[in-house]
Amino acid sequence: MLLLIAALVPNASAEKKIRLKGRVLAAIDSMYSESGTSYRYQQFVFGVETKDHQGKEIIAPVLVTYSLPTAGDFLPKSFYDYSKRYELRAIKKANRDTLLGSIAFIRYFGPDNKETEPPTLILRLLDGVPKDILKMDMELPNYEIFSDDYKIISAKGQGGDSRSAPNSELGSEFHL
Repeated sequence: MLLLIAALVPNASAEKKIRLKGRVLAAIDSMYSESGTSYRYQQFVFGVETKDHQGKEIIAPVLVTYSLPTAGDFLPKSFYDYSKRYELRAIKKANRDTLLGSIAFIRYFGPDNKETEPPTLILRLLDGVPKDILKMDMELPNYEIFSDDYKIISAKGQGGDSRSAPNSELGSEFHL
């Protein structure tokens, strides 16, 4: 019985949270929920500041799913600001990389499984993001965060004003 409860409660996971530092690159203008749960989900593309194998600083785009209870708040519009640097405390979703092109559009299908109208673009690149940083054929590693798993570390030249309390259970840093 205890194992069943732990499986149903996302924060009861034994998975380690790791720190991802960087900026929001793109919003995905849709929200979804899974049947059988009370959680709703928002997704965005986050640019993790890291280093490649030669030590050169790079931005590694990842897909982040923000999980919130039905009564929880959505991410504020002010979150989607490329000038802000964030630290996320995220859980890596193993074996669940996502092709950017597969989440960039909503496709409409009829009963015969044929597209009934042109797809709608729901991926919104933020102002200031370099235009060549995202490619539709990119495989994005998937991460998940919850309501207290992000904080601003700098915004428009200011120091970080933490939105969430520090967490001593953070795991290792992000690596490619």
